[in-house]
Amino acid sequence: MPATTFDRGARALPLPSAATINLRLPRWLPGLGLAILAIGLLILALQWRQPMLSRLQIEGHFDRVSPESVRAVTAAHLAQGFFSVDLAAIRNDVAALPWVSRARVERVWPTGVRVRVWERQAYARWNADSLLDTDSVAFTPAVGDLPEAVVAKLPRLAGTAGNEKLVIDTYRVMSQALAETPLALSGLQLDARGEWTAQTLRGIELRLGPGTAADKLTVLLGALPASLGERLADVAYVDLRYTNGFAIGWISRAATGKNATDGKAGAKAAAPATLGDNKDG
Repeated sequence: MPATTFDRGARALPLPSAATINLRLPRWLPGLGLAILAIGLLILALQWRQPMLSRLQIEGHFDRVSPESVRAVTAAHLAQGFFSVDLAAIRNDVAALPWVSRARVERVWPTGVRVRVWERQAYARWNADSLLDTDSVAFTPAVGDLPEAVVAKLPRLAGTAGNEKLVIDTYRVMSQALAETPLALSGLQLDARGEWTAQTLRGIELRLGPGTAADKLTVLLGALPASLGERLADVAYVDLRYTNGFAIGWISRAATGKNATDGKAGAKAAAPATLGDNKDG
């Protein structure tokens, strides 16, 4: 794993020699008690005259995170001694950097600290200005951290806090199933009412309704494309919130030169066998 090391010069203080530690122990204390007390006093002595930190080693494969940014958030902690430095506080501060997925911090004898960093991998856009990583964790990077051209290629996902994993898992299932069809997905949203809506790469909105969105794959892979045939380019949206079918909204006459129709009527014209009478919910 690539590593970057920052040295601050030799600042280690000498460790106390055995002769400088005067232990006066009661003769009646059992042998085990003597050993425990001796170790405790030695630890106290080392902490009192402990070596100061002078080296920071940073490891990781860096793309969005820089070693300098890691150094900046750890600097305040490195003024402490080797034994008293708060490793958990360093780990928490490093993990708080937007592109850091997780961090590990450990002491390196006699005067060093090693920080290992794992970066996030962006998987999708999330809501207005955040991203989702490949572990389904939402984070908000600084503007410009990712080029616009890269962001534009990410799927657009949205939902309420706490539903990140549900949305990303559902999108993965549906996008894989529809990838080689005319209904390949570009985005998926779950609103506060529990209603699912998806978008295709061709700009068609799929109104999936509540429940398990992937349950609509049977219609999306079978009856719907079979019913539309060559008219797919004329579709604005498909409403799948019906118990036994779907309704279609056509692109307006001004845009296509064809007659605009009501979604339900359009579905009757295109696929009378699949139109349902009742919407779910």
